[in-house]
Amino acid sequence: MLKTENYYEKSFTDLAKLYYDKFQIPFPISLLKAVENKEIKTKIINCLISGELYNYYDDRKFRINKINNKIDYVELINLIKQSMDEIGYDYQKMINDINSVVNLRLNGKTFSFEEHLEALVLAQLSNHRWGDETIIRNRENLRYIFKFYNREYLKKIDPEVLTKEVININCGNASIYRQMKALSYNITILEKIEKDYEHLDCFVASAEPNTIANILYDGKYKLNQVGKAFALDYLKKVGINTCKSDSQITRLFGSNRLSLVNNHIATALETMSIIKKITNDPLISEIEVNSLLWQFCLPRGANICTKNPNCYLCKLNHLCNYNN
Repeated sequence: MLKTENYYEKSFTDLAKLYYDKFQIPFPISLLKAVENKEIKTKIINCLISGELYNYYDDRKFRINKINNKIDYVELINLIKQSMDEIGYDYQKMINDINSVVNLRLNGKTFSFEEHLEALVLAQLSNHRWGDETIIRNRENLRYIFKFYNREYLKKIDPEVLTKEVININCGNASIYRQMKALSYNITILEKIEKDYEHLDCFVASAEPNTIANILYDGKYKLNQVGKAFALDYLKKVGINTCKSDSQITRLFGSNRLSLVNNHIATALETMSIIKKITNDPLISEIEVNSLLWQFCLPRGANICTKNPNCYLCKLNHLCNYNN
């Protein structure tokens, strides 16, 4: 029997012939129209090594389930992980960082007013940024700029001063001045919440995360320059286990990609609903699923299912409508 590496040296045609010689049946290439030649070669080689016929129906089990509206979400997440594992992308680091904050809350930590304010500011600074590595690296510098998020100092400081200092360490965004200008007002809103609930921690845990985000986005405690996605991001940063809709993920779920919804782009409600369904597996949380999907789609992340996707890196390409 040939060694594995010798199989990979052979041409696609030679491998197909070896398969026919061994099993006296052609490899069902016509059934795999959406699969890259490299992946078909791998499937043939696996059969030659194992001595087992290729079972197309087992291989397409996930797709059949999807057509019957019985999504195998566990398999979906596994394939996304495999795609990132194969290119050596470390998605677990970001998940561990997020889970560490969630675990602090689960273990009884009470987040101070200053920690809540820091979480809100960091969520805002992530606006229109492809990944937040720069913000993470500059977290200590930001603490110095915001005087460790001292509320009295920040209510008085000129927003232009904060804007310039944040931009100087490359942590600004298109809305940075408006965000800094709104900071004093937002602090007064947080203080009002603190007065009404005795502590901000009591407020963020008083209802479902989506409800709290709606209140901060367009409700009784509406914050300036804080959209719903930023409100959910703020909640995650103070240890609330939740997810948020993101343009990358809504596109992934849409009919042009995985077709988990009928429209080209999933709505925010549909996106969050699907993420919640995925977390029916008790071993994975909403925050973890959200992070995996986001990193899978992000250009500065795994750079796989981006606006112009790198389908040859993706283990979901045979389940996806993008090339069909």
